[in-house]
Amino acid sequence: MVSTLVSRVADALEHLAAAQHELVGLDPTVLSRDELLDLVEVLETNARRHTAVGCELIAELDGRGVAGELGYPSTGVLLAERLRIGRREAAGRVRVASDLGCDGPLLARLWSRDSRTSPQRWRRG
Repeated sequence: MVSTLVSRVADALEHLAAAQHELVGLDPTVLSRDELLDLVEVLETNARRHTAVGCELIAELDGRGVAGELGYPSTGVLLAERLRIGRREAAGRVRVASDLGCDGPLLARLWSRDSRTSPQRWRRG
């Protein structure tokens, strides 16, 4: 079951990378005012979703004590090393995960709140 989940997540990340590649090549000058505003809104919502997923994963790492298992003094130090970010930034992410109580399927809750920003809205028909 776990390998199936990992495989599905890997597939989803490949699709995400392809979508990001397409966005990098996007010519914003061809978009109408409304399309431009809609796309900015969709990108912001997706950035927030990514943050929520990251928050959930960091909370899980911290809750499991992964840093200690790997010989790190804290989850913040582990993240700083693995993500190549500053220790202050990493500690802040751990603090946010703890403060927000990121302990459930945040992405599902966020996705269900706003159908305006679902990927189906931007599918070409």
